[in-house]
Amino acid sequence: TRIEDGRRHEREFFSQYKLVCSIWAQLLAGLVGAGGHSPLLHPSKFILDSEHRAHPRTTKPEATFSSSDPKLEKLIGVPAIRRLVLEDYDMETLPRYLQDVGNLSLLQLDCSLELLTSIAMGQPGPEWKKYSHVKHVEAYAHDGDNQREWYVLYTKDPYKFETNINQRSSKLAAVGKGEDKLIGKEAEQLLGIDSSSDSAVSEDNSELVGIENPCQSIIKLLTHGDEEELKMVSICGTGGLGKTTVAHAVYRKIANEFKYNFFVDMPRNLDIKVIIGTICAEVGCPRPKFEECGVQQLVDRLKIFFEGKRYLIVFDGLWTTSVWDQILPALKDNRHGSRIIITTRNVSIAEHVGGLYRLPLLSCDDSNMLFFRRTLFGSKDDCPSQFRELSEKMLSRCGQLPLAITVITDLLPKDRVLEEWQKVCDSIERGNGMENIRRVLKHSYDDLPPDLQRCLLCLSIFPEGYEIGRDSLVQRWMAEDLIRGKHGQNLQELGESYFSELVNSNMIQPIEFDGSGRDLVYRVPVTTLDLIVDLSIRENFVTILPSLQRTDLPSEVQRLSLRGSNNKHELKAIKNIDQVSSLSLFNGAGLMQPLSKFQGLQVLHLQKCDSVKNEGDSVKNERDSVKNEGVSVKNEGDSVKNEDLNGLESLDKLRYLVLGSSHITEIPKMIGKLRHLQI
Repeated sequence: TRIEDGRRHEREFFSQYKLVCSIWAQLLAGLVGAGGHSPLLHPSKFILDSEHRAHPRTTKPEATFSSSDPKLEKLIGVPAIRRLVLEDYDMETLPRYLQDVGNLSLLQLDCSLELLTSIAMGQPGPEWKKYSHVKHVEAYAHDGDNQREWYVLYTKDPYKFETNINQRSSKLAAVGKGEDKLIGKEAEQLLGIDSSSDSAVSEDNSELVGIENPCQSIIKLLTHGDEEELKMVSICGTGGLGKTTVAHAVYRKIANEFKYNFFVDMPRNLDIKVIIGTICAEVGCPRPKFEECGVQQLVDRLKIFFEGKRYLIVFDGLWTTSVWDQILPALKDNRHGSRIIITTRNVSIAEHVGGLYRLPLLSCDDSNMLFFRRTLFGSKDDCPSQFRELSEKMLSRCGQLPLAITVITDLLPKDRVLEEWQKVCDSIERGNGMENIRRVLKHSYDDLPPDLQRCLLCLSIFPEGYEIGRDSLVQRWMAEDLIRGKHGQNLQELGESYFSELVNSNMIQPIEFDGSGRDLVYRVPVTTLDLIVDLSIRENFVTILPSLQRTDLPSEVQRLSLRGSNNKHELKAIKNIDQVSSLSLFNGAGLMQPLSKFQGLQVLHLQKCDSVKNEGDSVKNERDSVKNEGVSVKNEGDSVKNEDLNGLESLDKLRYLVLGSSHITEIPKMIGKLRHLQI
């Protein structure tokens, strides 16, 4: 189905199409020699001006034409074409001749979103053979304002494939353009939805790991109690945990029990009208012309559509309660045994909807099974010991997150060359190859307000596996001026609400509870820590030494986190040492600078580090473990002693102090001179 804009573009297209065909027919008839070489095409590029006149121009070779002209088959093998520009919004598939045009350096394409979706499938897709040989491909689809919104960028060597397109893009394009005829079966065919079966979801459960118990738990929540009552379950968990996969699996298991069943992707950060219009299209709800109806009209249509129906709906990726509150009136009065499942990253949203189910991380056994099943060995038992050691090292970077395991195993070589596996392992240790994981997790980061983003980035100061106390972290945020409340607002309470929001967003996870079930100790998941370390370094929020991500020091250091004893040379290179506001030492780190030099310090955290010495003193060996706040661990290897804190009394701006050493036997007397110390 086409809208009026489409018809207008079609008329303009065919007008230029005929002219271009005429020009090319003349060129090909009179200028291409027997050997297929064109003396005119090689140095020139032909373009059309507003008066439809052809002009040669001496630039890099380029041809711009419609792909639909059968006469252009003659271009096969013409060596002069290096750059090809296609603009065709009616084209359903890439032209066959593309795969025969050799030495093509650049293919630039503006096309329909449906075709771009096929291109975005990459190697498994139907278009791959036609463009895989091209050195560079830039393909775009436009939004309703004729702006390039979706893209596929491909480079053959070195291989790079990037796209921002997904299953939701095609659906949003259809609704956003106001295609009022997209209802019922027509919508299902275009959007790939079948409301009478589970064909909208095609994954094979046989290859999935660790989903059986979650599926059983969710189905039990959906089936207990009054059978006629509308029941909802909210699957909650961090990005990459497999919420959508589990929701798909549950959907397939129980969909046949309902006459109507729908799986609805919830688009992010779009107008509520577009979102509800998308839902109408996905469930096949008839509606008036899109641009002529309001939000309430769409909700009313949905309510009428759902009346008297027993349905199963999955809303995948709910990102705000306001969207849910506007959809709910169309659903809540159902007493026909309908069921609703939502997935979300945010605990607050799940609690608002109701029926909270926290999706757990993969167990260690399931993580191992998934990882080794995706390697060339197939299982841990069949993996040779030298490869198993590297595998376990890489697996530790996955944090029991299915997405991370999938991404990392996709990087592994398909042959038994230990050196190649070692290169991948070293690269992952440096944070390379984790871009796809970060991209998924960054959605949760982007949803946070700016103040909360800064508080989260502050956690990049702590090493992997560090255990965090709620009160101590809030005090640290306050000392670093990261909590900015309104006049008269209690900053302690505001900081605690920030902490709770990070927990609800699954950016911090509780790992220890008291007898009543209250959270006591928390930890940042490995994959989340990787994201915030990457963001902190990019934004120069925290400087970590030694650094695996960068080889140079920033011109100005604000917050300094030292880990291990291999940083003394880097530390001496810091130029603005008197302006460092936060200094944290972990895991055997040695300062090699007198404390008196850090005159700008507001936060000092000494956690199981080597002695803080005067200049010239030696540094002890690196320790093997981290002592956590609030946990008493006796370790004779600790070397921070009372006498090692010389110069502390000169830190006039110091607000927050942690002395995490079993050899500190008494509070230093000089602390009384620190006028701004809060803890």
